Amino acid sequence: MQDFDLILFDLDDCLLRTGDLARFRGKENVGVSTVEYKESLLAAANGGDRTMISGATIESICESHDAPRIGVFTTSPRCYAETLLGHYYPDVNWDVIVAFEDVQHTKPFADGINRARAELGIQDFRRVVVIGDSWKDIYSAYRAGCWAVLFRACWPPSRADWDGQRYKAVNQLPDAIADSPEELNTVLEWPHRHLPLLEKYSAFGGDPPPGSPSRTQPINHFNNHNEDRSFVPVLTLGRLFSDYQELAPRRNWHQLTAEIHAHKDADDFPPAWVAAVREAMKEILPGRLLFGRTRAVIAVIPAKPGRTPRMEIFLGQLQAYLNANPWSDRIDLTYAPQLLVYGNGALSHHGAHLGSKERFDNVRDNLQVATPDIALRRHVVVIDDVVTSGATMFYANEYLRQAGASDVSCLALAQAVSLG
Repeated sequence: MQDFDLILFDLDDCLLRTGDLARFRGKENVGVSTVEYKESLLAAANGGDRTMISGATIESICESHDAPRIGVFTTSPRCYAETLLGHYYPDVNWDVIVAFEDVQHTKPFADGINRARAELGIQDFRRVVVIGDSWKDIYSAYRAGCWAVLFRACWPPSRADWDGQRYKAVNQLPDAIADSPEELNTVLEWPHRHLPLLEKYSAFGGDPPPGSPSRTQPINHFNNHNEDRSFVPVLTLGRLFSDYQELAPRRNWHQLTAEIHAHKDADDFPPAWVAAVREAMKEILPGRLLFGRTRAVIAVIPAKPGRTPRMEIFLGQLQAYLNANPWSDRIDLTYAPQLLVYGNGALSHHGAHLGSKERFDNVRDNLQVATPDIALRRHVVVIDDVVTSGATMFYANEYLRQAGASDVSCLALAQAVSLG
C-alpha cells in the first residue's frame, strides 16, 4: 500500500461537474467576491447533484491513508472555488486550496502543487498525488515530481466522443486511471498495481499481483510532414521521462526511466521486461481462432550502423522466454531480428540532434525490409524500446505492408514523455 501525505484534487469536472458554469470562472471573475456573484453562481449550480467525488468517498480515502492532508488545486478563481466547495462539501475540511490568483503560473506548471506542499510543510513530493481530469493536471504533477491520477468519471463513455484534449491526457500515460469514485479509492490504496504494464511488471519484479489491471495504451503517432497526416498506432507499455530540467523531479525517481538508461548498451535485459512484452502480445495475438493457426513474425527496430544491437539481443531473450512460456498452442511465431535493417547512411536521432522532420526523413531514406519473403502474408509484430516522434514505427509499418505483410502491429516498451 502507498501512503500519501497530500492528496490534491482538481475542482472542475473532477470533484464537481461544472461544464455549464464556465462563465463564472473566466479571468474577468478573478478577485470578485461579491454577494451578488456568489448568489448567481449557486443559483446556476443548483440544478441537481454535481458531485463526482462525494464527501463520503473523500472521508473513506482519508481513512485508508491514515488522515493525509487533502486539498484542491484549480485554475478557477478563489471565490468560485470556495463558494462551490463550501456548498457541496460542507463537512470536508480542506487543508489547502490553491486557486488561480495564488500562483504566477497555474496548470500545466507545478507552482500550485509546490505552494500547497510549502504551506503544509510537506517535503517529499513522492508522497503527493494529484487527481485531475485533464492533461494539464498530469503535466503539473509530472513537473512537481509527484504521482498523477487521471479521473475520467466526467468524460463521455465512448472514445468516439473524446476530443483531442482527452486523448492528450491519456497519451501522457498517467500513473493510474480511474473511471469511478470506487475505482479511485482502490487506485489510491494500491497505485503500483495500476501503473502502465511494463512499469507494473518492473515494480513487482516481473510478478504483479493477480487480478491487477493490464494497462497498455495505443498511441497514434502522426507523420505531420505528409499532406494526409497519416499515422501509425503504437501499443505502449510504459514511460521514459525525457531530459527536460522541468521533468527532473519525476525522472529522478522513475524506475523504468532509470532501467532504460542502465541498459543502454546491455546484452541482457530485466526478466520483467520480457514478461511484460509476453503479456502485451497476448493482446496483439490472442490465439482464439476457431479453425487454423495464427502465424506471426516478431521483429524489432534495428540498431543504427555501428551501434549495439540492443533490440536484436532483446528479441533473442524474448524468444527463449516465449518458447518456455507460450500462451496458446494455436500461434506459430517466427523470430526475425534482421527483418528490418538500416542503411549505412542512417544517423542517430539523438546523437545528431535531429528534429521531427529530420527524423522522419532519416528513417524514410534508410530503413529497409531486408527479407520481404519472411513478412509475406504474415502478421508482423515490430518491437522498439523507446518511441519519441514515431518515425521508426511509421516507416516500419509502411514498408512491411508494402512488402506484403497481412498486418503489422507496433509495440513500444516506452513512450518518451516530454513537455510538447
